[in-house]
Amino acid sequence: MSNSSKVIRKPSAWYYGLVLLVLLVGGILGIVFLVSNLLGVTDELTQIRVPGKSDLDLAETGSYTIFVEHESVMDGKVFSTSKDVSNFRCSLVNKQTGAEVPLSPSTMTADYNMPGRSGVSIFNFDLTETGSYEFTADYRDGMNEPQGVFAVAQGFGSKIIMLVWSVLAIFGVTVIVAILVGLAIFCMRRKVRNAPPGETA
Repeated sequence: MSNSSKVIRKPSAWYYGLVLLVLLVGGILGIVFLVSNLLGVTDELTQIRVPGKSDLDLAETGSYTIFVEHESVMDGKVFSTSKDVSNFRCSLVNKQTGAEVPLSPSTMTADYNMPGRSGVSIFNFDLTETGSYEFTADYRDGMNEPQGVFAVAQGFGSKIIMLVWSVLAIFGVTVIVAILVGLAIFCMRRKVRNAPPGETA
């Protein structure tokens, strides 16, 4: 009666290509997640044409951010303006009470860049009472040109931060999985290399 031994086959070095495949798939998923969610976040921005007055119906209290969209499209018109808004005089007033809401210059820059639409934060304000507000943005010299676009969003900065952390988490998990796959292939090849003669193929 003869004893038969199991022959261990050595994984090809080409198997390491699985590591690159994992990184590629994870990278694509991260980019798709970022773009799709960024589109959703920017859709929540309320656009305002400046200079001039605009009515804002603000239905939530909390922190808001005002952006200048230096590259923008509004009502079918393309705008390309400067990021510098020092020549603007801006105010936000509660239409029911006449109380003015303080606008604070953004201390932490938040921005977004999409095809045909790019913006950078210029003001922050805290809203304690919901309702209808009038936003005014006029040139200090009284001119009406050039026209541009501002945008207002509630909690935009925190949403962007959460989005960035989510994308980083996807990339982090991808790297960990790729490392585990690479280690598994390395250990299998090492086991075969150290196996007694006759047990490998």
